Amino acid sequence: QNAIRSYFPASAEKLFVLREFVPGVDKDSPDLDVPDPIGMGKDAYERARNLIHEAMSGLLDFVKNTSDYKGEQK
Repeated sequence: QNAIRSYFPASAEKLFVLREFVPGVDKDSPDLDVPDPIGMGKDAYERARNLIHEAMSGLLDFVKNTSDYKGEQK
């Protein structure tokens, strides 16, 4: 995230990590990454899945409230 901000500083306010969308999360927390489970055991994959799932409702709310999203299927 910091590398991307250094290349595109004008877009920094548009850059998010998935776990920022978890309701009530401290957005300044250093622990917002979803760990990469590649090469690890089943528990690591389940933890990654759970962290992603935890953020989905907040992410969908963000998309609905900040875009032209109408909830219509194409």
